[in-house]
Amino acid sequence: MYDLPAVTVPDPIDDEPARASIGPPGIRPFTRRIEVPAPVDRVRRTLLDTVAAGLNRAGYELIYQDPTTLTFQRSIKERLTIDLEERGKGNTTMVIYGRASRRIRKQLVRFRFDA
Repeated sequence: MYDLPAVTVPDPIDDEPARASIGPPGIRPFTRRIEVPAPVDRVRRTLLDTVAAGLNRAGYELIYQDPTTLTFQRSIKERLTIDLEERGKGNTTMVIYGRASRRIRKQLVRFRFDA
């Protein structure tokens, strides 16, 4: 058993922040932070499989990506960025920010990541 790799147990995550406001209709700036009990690479893969596909259906194009950042653009006024930051053992802070329509902001405020 001495040669088996150690198991990484995620640090506990604080409670979800207070419900975020989506604001009035129109293309508006917003920021949303979500604490995810999963490592950065797993969160990124899940985002590409789910959120990216949904944003593509809404007319957004993935214009930039690296291991911790995804940027989507729909028009000159509408752009979303998702940054992933490692937070403790096996946890990730996901920060979604940019300018989007109320419909998209509403969906992103409701977004929950189940590991």
